[in-house]
Amino acid sequence: MLDCHYHLDESSVSVDGLLKSMDSCGVSRTALIAPMCPDIKHNLFMALASPVFLRLLRSKIKAANAAVRAIYNSWVKENCQVDVGGRLYPLTIQPDNKRIVQVVQEHPERFYGWIFVNPKGLEDPVSQIDRYSKIPGMIGVKAHPFWHSYPVSMLWATAACCQEKRLPMLIHLGVGENGDFAWLAKNFPGVNFIFAHAGIPYQRDVCALAASAPNVFVDISCSSYINVPIAKMAVKLAGPKKCLWGSDGPYFHHKDDRFDYSFYVQLLKNLNLNSEDEKNISSGNFEAILQGQSK
Repeated sequence: MLDCHYHLDESSVSVDGLLKSMDSCGVSRTALIAPMCPDIKHNLFMALASPVFLRLLRSKIKAANAAVRAIYNSWVKENCQVDVGGRLYPLTIQPDNKRIVQVVQEHPERFYGWIFVNPKGLEDPVSQIDRYSKIPGMIGVKAHPFWHSYPVSMLWATAACCQEKRLPMLIHLGVGENGDFAWLAKNFPGVNFIFAHAGIPYQRDVCALAASAPNVFVDISCSSYINVPIAKMAVKLAGPKKCLWGSDGPYFHHKDDRFDYSFYVQLLKNLNLNSEDEKNISSGNFEAILQGQSK
């Protein structure tokens, strides 16, 4: 199994702890992303509000979709903080790619690395991509127009650079102009876009686009945004060759320097896929993207 989406937050799980966690759950390789916030803890929110939120997310009712997007959008605050369950967490404007590079170089057989950029940040995204993409194991670009709060049109130079270098992009969408997934897919047909968490907050629309657009994929990571019904919806709408397995760890599922992959392993099993589709989602689709072609 290949985890396409994991934040290297060493305050929660060390590199050694992550390797042991991977070994215990059969995860051969993980794609690391620099963290952008402290460890998120909201057990009460997860227990009470999250089930309602997830139900609204997969609803076919437009009013429900509008309501959940308004809730989702309200979490981001102007002072570079995010509100999760009533608790404010400061965000990192410029995530630390240097640490990701270091760990990838120390464990080249176990880790890939995403280059995390922010067009509103302190460093030019194209310069970062030029520098880090030359390093073996650094596989593509991560952008977060939701929490970093910018319109996806600000990713024009970033996406153009990725198209030139044949690098995929992993993107966590925001709302409105911060979540214009169709604009990206249309203007940069040479970039394989992986929309995180089944394309939240436009999951049905993003998954439907993935079914017809060769360069659109979704991951099914994060227990705050994905449950079995949503994952099944993603596979049904996008197709099993357009979905990637990931965790969004270490958040929500870590203890004693270990990340518990069991939720995500069980999620995949609960989709009741045939062996070919399960293999594609758990590893094959991601491998094909890294080879520069859809599988």
